[in-house]
Amino acid sequence: MIIFCPSCWGECEAQEKVCPKCGADLEGFDKRGFSEKLISALRHPEPLTAVRAAWILGQIKEKAAVPQLIEVLSSSPDPYLQEAAALALGKIGDSKAINVLAKKLSAPNSYLIVRVASAKALGIIGGKKPKLALKAAVRYTDGTLKEIIQKVLENNTSLL
Repeated sequence: MIIFCPSCWGECEAQEKVCPKCGADLEGFDKRGFSEKLISALRHPEPLTAVRAAWILGQIKEKAAVPQLIEVLSSSPDPYLQEAAALALGKIGDSKAINVLAKKLSAPNSYLIVRVASAKALGIIGGKKPKLALKAAVRYTDGTLKEIIQKVLENNTSLL
């Protein structure tokens, strides 16, 4: 059976104790906590695994994942992973995510699903700064995104 190394994500045989590619301790991975494994899975090469990890981190409101989720939202080329990261950040509700969410919301070159997820996340986080970001964005958007931002501003946070 083939497994992935949790450090380099290289393929390894299940019986190997050390990754032949990077030298990571494969047995030690089992001793890591659930959240730590999920955070590590945000870099998994199989796209649905990374999206699933982001979703779970949001569901369990894992604050330790905020820096990695921000990094994923900022730099991943995968719009579905960016969307999952934005929604997870909203559910976690940490104010450290506000700036990157506001930036993604107002970036015209961002995918629509990422901009929508960022708007929803800002609405869930709530407060003055997210509301200002939403109000600024609604002035420069149209169509579906504008409608969603308006609903979020009306406190319809059931959109998540």
